[in-house]
Amino acid sequence: MEAISDICATYGYGFKLMFTGEKFIFDVYKGIDRSLHQSENKFVIFSPEFDNIGETSYIYDKSEYYNSVTIAGEGEGKDRKIYTVWNSSSIEEVSGLSLREVWVDARNTSSNTEDEELSNEEYEKILRQQAKEELEQHKVTVEFSGEILDTGLYKFGEDYGLGDTVSIVNEFGISGTAIVTEIAEVEDEMGYKLTPTFSDWRLDQ
Repeated sequence: MEAISDICATYGYGFKLMFTGEKFIFDVYKGIDRSLHQSENKFVIFSPEFDNIGETSYIYDKSEYYNSVTIAGEGEGKDRKIYTVWNSSSIEEVSGLSLREVWVDARNTSSNTEDEELSNEEYEKILRQQAKEELEQHKVTVEFSGEILDTGLYKFGEDYGLGDTVSIVNEFGISGTAIVTEIAEVEDEMGYKLTPTFSDWRLDQ
């Protein structure tokens, strides 16, 4: 489950695992872009201006962030298979003081499997995939959460859903796009509340 989650996160997909009573169904999906940066779908905007979002929480943390992974597989000395993977195509972003590198010891990943011996190209592909998954675990932590107010402007499950990209502007004027990663629905004596969690926040320029 952890491996599948890492792979899906790397390529921007979500997944559901449902039990029908007879079998499990594994469903992979990609959310819909409903932000202001596209013109194909209806916009979904959460903002105090529309009175559809309450108090918000914004977290930006780079303490665990790396932009380069050097992974070392099997072999010894000069024969050891070592590769470097970056999360940017711009060399300026991964050099000098901007370089944030992590070393991964993958000597336990062998090119000899139970069924066959992997070629150098196949083995390199496996190591590079492990490096990408490591980068995914060390991204900048950017989270934005807030209480959705039930004003009838947008309805969860109809106007937007899990995995969708939406536009958000909070009470401090911080604006951008975010992906709806989690929904918590609560209904009690105080009424109905729907609280989303937004991640993969991308600030507007």
